[in-house]
Amino acid sequence: MFRYLILLALFSAALACAQMHPNSITVTASRSSSVQPDQVVFAVSVTSPLTTGQNDVIAALQGSGIGLANFTGVYTSQQYVGQQYVTALQWNFTLTVPLANMKATVDMFTGLQMSFSKGSAGLSLSFSVQGLQASAQAQQAQPCSLAGLISDARAQATQIANAAGATVGSILALTNSVSDASVTCSATVKFALGGGI
Repeated sequence: MFRYLILLALFSAALACAQMHPNSITVTASRSSSVQPDQVVFAVSVTSPLTTGQNDVIAALQGSGIGLANFTGVYTSQQYVGQQYVTALQWNFTLTVPLANMKATVDMFTGLQMSFSKGSAGLSLSFSVQGLQASAQAQQAQPCSLAGLISDARAQATQIANAAGATVGSILALTNSVSDASVTCSATVKFALGGGI
């Protein structure tokens, strides 16, 4: 029984040593940069009779830059026509164009509206600006430097460690992320500590 207790005590001590971690400090450093929007997103809706198919609508939009890849959904809608309600289909699309082409795109959609109203297919078109965004190229022009983030994190950790009489050692763990919306880069770094702690 005594031997069993000694073995249990040794095993517990070995387990406790295996679970010990060196002193460490974890800090998060982040950098933001402002990316100017260079694209405009249009929301486009085509209203059609119930008998109109998707291919018919896309064919009517030919030359506008809108295709199947721009399709976001179709819904039924009620329209008041000639003192009665008529059920119609509303085909929805989005189109992203360079900001520099915004006026030309508005002119093109205005022309389509007029041609739809004169046509016999019963189609009508509406459009609006849904918002502005930065293209992938514009976001990539503002790269996030992981080395810079680690340097910032080390400087923060050193300031904290110096206050505690310790020194910052090697990196134990690192996670980083990039937020596309504002191009904010961050890195959370765990450093080993030595010295006073």
